[in-house]
Amino acid sequence: MNVVDNIGWLITATHDDDDDRVGYGMGAKQAQQTQDSYEAVIGRTIFVRDDLKVDMIPFDKRVKWRSFSDDGDPAYDGVCHIDWLYAPDEWPDEDHDMAFHIDRFNLEDWGAACVFYNAADIRRCRPELAEHIATHVRVNPDGDAGKSFLREAKIDPQAWIEIYS
Repeated sequence: MNVVDNIGWLITATHDDDDDRVGYGMGAKQAQQTQDSYEAVIGRTIFVRDDLKVDMIPFDKRVKWRSFSDDGDPAYDGVCHIDWLYAPDEWPDEDHDMAFHIDRFNLEDWGAACVFYNAADIRRCRPELAEHIATHVRVNPDGDAGKSFLREAKIDPQAWIEIYS
């Protein structure tokens, strides 16, 4: 993986009138800095860039995501590189699940505990994952999870999946 050019995710919209966060995101270098920081005993820090643009992630690798607090308040919209969600087999094990940094950032920065990824985008980027995505557990907005906010946010739970949250 090219740690200079591999942009993994960024924020494309905010829901709290704080447009300063648009363009916040993480490349491989910031992901490694964050991981190193979290493995330290003190001084845990999330490292981000604030100058990212959507076209830095190729369209055929781009998966939309949305985040919400556990009360259902919308936080951020963004895009993620598919390889950060589902790493290619040739990537070393420590580079798998790098999109977890999206959850980590959302929770620490906004208190947003729910991050949903667009299932159609995942299938478009990785057709071989179609069966996995079709059978991936969906959120039941009327169930025990108490995520009825999905309807209010106009999120179709059949079209969006949680991976880490």
